[in-house]
Order: sequence, then C-alpha cells, then structure tokens
Amino acid sequence: MGAWHADPPLGDLAESVYEALDPADQAMAPQVFLRLTDSEMTRRVPPEELPEGAAGVVAAYRAAGMLDVARPSEAARPSEAARPFDAAGPSGAAGLLDGAGPVNAAGPFGGDGLLDGAGSLGGAVAIVHPALHRAWPRLRGWVEQERDGLAVHRALSEAARRWQTGGDVYRGAALEEALRWAATGRRHLTLTRREAAFLEAGTALARRATRRRRLMIAALAVLLVVATVATVVADRQRRVMAEQHLESVARLVAARAEELRGSDPVTAMRLSLAAADLAPLMETRAGLYGSLAQPEIALFSDPGAPPGALQELSADGQTLVSVAEGVVRLRRRTGEVTSVPGVGSGVSAGEVTSVPGVRAGASEGEVTSFPAVGTGVSAGEVTSFTGVGAGGEVTSFTGVGAGVSAVELSPDGRTLAVTGDEHVQLWDVGSGKRIGGPIRSAMSGFSPTGRLLASEADGRAGLWDVARRRWVDGLPPAFGVVVGPGDRVAAIGQGDSSWVLWDLRRRRKLADLPREIAAWSPDGRVLAVRTGETAFRLWDVEKSAWRDHDDRTFPYKGEVVFTPDGRFVAGLGDEGVLQLWKVDRIDPVMSHPLQVSGARSLRAGGRGLHFLTGLGEVVTVDISAFTAPDVLPDLPGPRYSEYAALAGAAFSADGRRLALAHRSWVTVWETATRRRIARVPGGGAQRLAFSPDGRTLAVPSASSVALWDVASGTGRGSLPGWDAVFDPGGTIIAVATEKATELYEVATRRRVLRLPPGDGMVFSPDGRLIAVRGAGDGGGLRVFETRSGKEARIPGHLGATSVAFSPDGRTFAVGESSLRGRVVLVDTRTWQRSGYAFTREEVAGEHLAISREGILAVAQEGTVRLWDLTGRRVMGLPVAVSPEGVVALAFGDGVLHIAGGDGSLRAFPIERGRAKAAVRARAGGPLSAAEWRRHIPELPYPGK
Repeated sequence: MGAWHADPPLGDLAESVYEALDPADQAMAPQVFLRLTDSEMTRRVPPEELPEGAAGVVAAYRAAGMLDVARPSEAARPSEAARPFDAAGPSGAAGLLDGAGPVNAAGPFGGDGLLDGAGSLGGAVAIVHPALHRAWPRLRGWVEQERDGLAVHRALSEAARRWQTGGDVYRGAALEEALRWAATGRRHLTLTRREAAFLEAGTALARRATRRRRLMIAALAVLLVVATVATVVADRQRRVMAEQHLESVARLVAARAEELRGSDPVTAMRLSLAAADLAPLMETRAGLYGSLAQPEIALFSDPGAPPGALQELSADGQTLVSVAEGVVRLRRRTGEVTSVPGVGSGVSAGEVTSVPGVRAGASEGEVTSFPAVGTGVSAGEVTSFTGVGAGGEVTSFTGVGAGVSAVELSPDGRTLAVTGDEHVQLWDVGSGKRIGGPIRSAMSGFSPTGRLLASEADGRAGLWDVARRRWVDGLPPAFGVVVGPGDRVAAIGQGDSSWVLWDLRRRRKLADLPREIAAWSPDGRVLAVRTGETAFRLWDVEKSAWRDHDDRTFPYKGEVVFTPDGRFVAGLGDEGVLQLWKVDRIDPVMSHPLQVSGARSLRAGGRGLHFLTGLGEVVTVDISAFTAPDVLPDLPGPRYSEYAALAGAAFSADGRRLALAHRSWVTVWETATRRRIARVPGGGAQRLAFSPDGRTLAVPSASSVALWDVASGTGRGSLPGWDAVFDPGGTIIAVATEKATELYEVATRRRVLRLPPGDGMVFSPDGRLIAVRGAGDGGGLRVFETRSGKEARIPGHLGATSVAFSPDGRTFAVGESSLRGRVVLVDTRTWQRSGYAFTREEVAGEHLAISREGILAVAQEGTVRLWDLTGRRVMGLPVAVSPEGVVALAFGDGVLHIAGGDGSLRAFPIERGRAKAAVRARAGGPLSAAEWRRHIPELPYPGK
C-alpha cells in the first residue's frame, strides 16, 4: 500500500480553528503543539507537561477532531508513545482516528475526561492525525523556528519528570545547555512549573561549585528568572515573539524571492518588497537591491494554452503564439515596460487595457467576452474571441488542423504562417480566416516587412509574395534565403554551401558571402555570419569584408539578434549565458547566466531582450543600461568632439556635485538637478578632486594642479604636481609630484609635510592618516600619519588600484592590482587583514566607496557590486552601469551616485525607504492578496 497523503482540508481545518481562537489562546497554541510534535514524530503528553492555560486550545482542537484526550483509565499510557508523521493513516472516521482508538465524540468539557474537578486537563493529550505537520503550514513554521531547541526541551522535560520522582538534577554542560536555551533560545515555548523548578534546583546546586561557574550560571539564571516570569511580562514577550516570527518569515520570503529572480522576476521583486515590509533586516535590504539590479524585469505566458502546445514568439517579443489540437491562441502582453528614475527600467505587470465587452478584474486566463466575428465565416471553421487575462490580451481561432510543425507571426502581427504536412497556410489573425490556399513548403519565415515569405520545398528555397500570392521570379537555385531590411536584398545559400548577396529588385548578385548568415543589422549594413557551430563574426556589407576590429569570433549558442538601433548584437551564450556585445568591440559588455532552461526564440525590442523558455514563458531582460544609458543633458557622447571621451571624474564628498574631465574642458554638474553649473579649462585631467564643501575643484595637468572656484569659474592659483586630494577638513591639500608627495596648507600654500612619491592619495575620515599608492620601492600601498610622517605598518605588500576608508575610520578597503583581483579589508585599529569582500568570487575594485551603514560599493567592468561589511554578505546583484566602465562612486542623500564612462549618471537607492519605493515602482505594485496567499502562507494578507 502506498504512502498515505493528508487531504488538503486537514490543514485548512487546523488554520480555521486557530483563527477562531482568542489572542491569548493563539499565543498558547504553539506551546501546546510543539510539546505534542517535533520534526519527525508525534507524542502523547500527560497534562502536567502542558503549560498552564492550555485547556482552551486543547478543547478547541479536540472539538474539531484533531486532538485526543485520554480518559483517566487511559492515563497510564506512556508519555513517549511516539508515532512518525508519515505513518499510514487508519481508515474510518474520515481518517481522523488515533492509534489508540476512535476520537472521543463527547463535548469538550466536564464528564468526558477532558477536565478534572479542579478544571485542569484530566488525561494525556495527543494529535489524532500524524500527517498534521505536513498539512498545516503554520505548524511547520513553528517546528522550523524551534527546531534547534526541541531536542533540548524534550530532554529537559523528561529529566524534570524523573527528578520529581527522586532523580538527579542537571549538572555541568547539560545544565548550561538547558539554561542557555531557556534564556535565549526559545521562540514559542515556555517552561512549566516543574521544568522551571528543576532548572532552579540545578542552578542552586551549581552555585556551590567554583566561582567561575557560579558567575556564569548566575548570569544565565538571571536571564532565566526574567524569562520565566511570563505572567508579568506577557505582553512584552508576545511582542518579542511576534517580532522574531516576522523576522523568521521575512528571511524565508527573501530566500523565496532569490529563487524566482530569473524565472518569475516580477513576483521576485514583489516578494522582496514584502520581506522588507515584514522586517528591517540586512537580508531583506539585500533583496531590495537585488530587485533593482536584476536584469530580468518581466514575464508573461498563456495559462490557457494546453500542455504540450507548439509555441513561438513574435518578432518584437510581445506576442506568444500557441497551437494545439487545431486551436491557435495569440497572447499579447499589455504590461508596459517603464523607466524608474535612478534604477533603470521596470514593468507595470498586470496592467488592464480597455477592451469592449470585457469585464474589469478578469482572472488570469479567463475569457469574459466573445464579440462577433463578422460575416462570411464558415460554420465550424472559426471561433474567435478576444479577452483580457492577467498580463495580456488573448485572441484565438480554430480550424488549423492537426500535425502543425511550425508557426510564425508576421512583423505587423496580422498574418500567421502555419506549417504542417509539407504545406504552409496563411491565416488572418483578426478574423481567423484562411488567406488563400496552402503553399507547398516544408518551412517558412517572414521578411522584415512581412510582404515576403521565405519557403522551402523539395530541397529548394524560394520567396512567396504574400499580397500577390505567387512565387518571386529571378532567384538563383538556393537551399536557404534570408531577406534583409526593406526587402531589397537577400542572402541566398547555394548548393555548394556558399552564400551570396542578391539584389531582389534588379535580380542580380551583389557579392559573395564567406559563410551562412545568422542575422541582419536593422540598416542592412552589417551581417552576423556563422563561422562554426558556436561562433559568429560581423561582416561589412558595403566593403564585402570582415569588420577590421572583429579579429576573433564571438562564442554563442542558438540565435543571434541585433538591437533595433544596430549598435549591439546579442546571443545565447554557452551553458545558458545571455551575452551582449557592442558591434565595435570584441569582448561582451554583458554576460548574464540564465536561471531557466530551454531558452530560445531570442528577440530584441524596446529596452530589452526577450526569449521563450522551455516552460512556455516569455522572459524580458533589461539591457537599457547599455543600449540607452541615462546620459547627462548637453553631453551627447563620444561622437561630439568637445566630449570625445571622459578622461577622469570625481564626486564631491556628499555626492551632490560631479566633475567630468573631457578632451578640452572640465564640467561640473549638480547630481540632483542634472544641471551643468560650471565649465573650466583642464582637458584630459585623469584625476579630479573637490574640497569637502564642494566649492573648490582641483584640476591636475601634466605639471601643475590648478584650483578653481566652482561657483564663479575663476582660478585660485596652482601648485606643482600631477595629482591632488583635499583632507576632510579642507585645510590641507596633498599633491603628488615626481619626487615626493607633498602636503600644503590650502590658505597659505605652506608645505607642512613631505612623503615618498606616489599617487591616488586618500585621507582617513579624521585626517590623521593618508594612504599613498605606489609610494616608495615596489609600487605598493603605504599609509602615513599626517602630522609626523610616521608610517603605519599595513599587512604585507598591497598593490592597489583603489583605496577607501569607512566613515568611522575603522575599516580600510584596498582594491588589489593582483591577477586575482580581490578587495582586501584591513582593521585600522590593529592594521591586520580582517578578510576579503566577495569571498566566493574575484572582484577587483576599480573604484571603491563605503557608506555610513557599512555598505561597500565596488566598481568592476561597467558594473557596481555591493557588500555588507558587518554581516560579510553580498548585497544584491551586480548593478549594470555602462559598457564604457564606471569612472566615479559616492554615497550621499540615501543613494549611491554612479558616473559612467559614457557620461551617464545614476542614483541607485540605498536608504531602505527609497529602495522600497523604487522596487514598488519597478514591480508595478506589491503582491496581490492571491499572490500573498500562494507565496507567503505563514502570515495573513496585510490588506485585510
């Protein structure tokens, strides 16, 4: 006989009884059930092992047939009559029978053995159904929260029972463990009088031992006394327990969000938001950051499509076509991808658009309107409807027959090509009617305009004119045809596996191609050409040659697509990695591992890439940080000569101002308004530095450092050197020269200290120390006292690309320049290494910044990573910034200011409230009541 599974109503029944209890009994319920269960077994418990006040809970669940109270004659049964949770349930009484016999059907009070004459429980109590643990989520949660201490409590309860009949008290390690659990390890359980007396007896005996043990046990005993006075601190205890429960659930919800990031991104964002609302933990804040950084921003599917349906994605990635059993369903996503200031893009999922005759609030996949399908439709051929489900419009028609092997939607979404049985049939999507007769072809593919259909029959490829319903003449023999933009040129594969470019209007060959074409750029000037099973290269159509900089292949697997502007090309990389390249670069600007299997039908449109998963879900990945960066106004980019490239950048200490060094000028911007407030000479400066108040800007050149008044744009003199930094007080400026690092008073320009030469200087927050990169022999990092010049002995040789002090000055972060690329953390109180950031991966710190809350920001290869210095954990996912890299970082005003090498400026929310608001906007709102019940069954929906 197979394993017995509890009916779902068992858990619902237990929950309904719980919800009907008054608050005091609800607080008592976990204490009762945790004494009757553990993670593996159920047990029958005598009444003296249950806490005072348990009778109400026992009565309620006994009345529901879920607890059994033994009559006095049965009380002699052992208290440890344990049964496994997965024991087969006996038949009879709907399966709710205790192993000792039927449930007592009498009422819950006097005369039935529940209460004795004194109003206490009269017999041992047991759970009737051993599968309750699996069926009731709340009970599972209680057990999980107390799991580490259940064994300690079981042993304590049994030892107290033996002690009452003449046994020994706890001593030594056993006593310490029990006291520690009783004082600090409990969540729901309280001690019975017997258990408390047992521990107090053991504590009294321990006081007569050595002084060391007396002090330790006494401290724990004080905690025990405070913890056991439940009647005095009941309200406070319930609040603490409630907070601990919320924190436990918040961590659980945050973990669930991480599991769904790649497969259900909107739900993941909403779960992260819910976790942050439940408890203000660093784990939940990391979930907020992950929600703002996750590339996946949207998901939609067709719940109405039957299992095993043939599915395909439209050219723009917004319509999912499903065919099964002669029925075609087209689901069009209506949720809009929207821009959230400072965080990139997001999705307003589930947006309802107006459709005549469709009820508002239609549930997912529900069709609520069947408008007229017009005249001239053959009976039994078409049943067309349009309705709105959660996240999209659905159109359906029948009559396509069985044996469909492929489908493709035209670029305008009006025509559907259905391939099957060596023929292609075109269908009008709006009416669900056939367009002409079948076309003999084993495959099909629309041209970019939708006017031509590439087809193949009997081993030969050709083009079908959709409007004129005839084959296009003048094509050479071909085994494959891929039409280019505008239907003017096509790439044609010939019998000897070579490919040519063919002018469709003049019907002549334009050029030979080296290999099979993978994709056309939107303007038709560049081709992605396959160079092997796992590679492609870019071909310049006008020059009939490989592009000069494409000197090696791009690894890929599956399909290749160009973005609509033609500046980027994307492909599904090896082992499920989605990659993105600029057409003028070899190395990818994005390599994103996918968390789904069977990814195919890659499409580019809007601000993202879209693909279809093996489960029939359409996922959208945001690439706007690379393809449409939020560039500062009046700073168009490298195609303008004045802003040919950014040589250097720097934020003011509070992040409110940003200086950018261009080829000819240095510009200064307000980060809040994105307004340019100054422009001073100094083109090509690689390092810039603000005074602490942001009013003075140091602009180094090859031989001198010029000081500029930001407000007026006037000069304030200069100092010899090629790098500079102000101290936190603004009274000292450190200048790097060829022979030394020199410290000057800003007001008098008097030199106050001379140190070994170096660059990339950084002052500690109190100004007492200065770190100098490349100072002295070997090019390592050195730290000096600013008053005496005495050197601090930092651990080992640190070659540094970047340096940052924490605001409290206790942590010193160094981005190593070694091949491994690590961020070393040093404790400035001992000058010993305290560890590494990002311990499970190699992260080189090109730029570093540390917030007042101890969050370390590390820039690496166009992204920014976040690390919690206190909890030593990664905070969210990498934040995509720019293919041109990150040039400056600064915390301020509750955000992380990030400057990209392309002139982009982002304000990534760091403060909890700002991050929550940004996630709510990106996710299109919080969890609905139905989503909450499905994903967070441990707690009631807060909207009630």
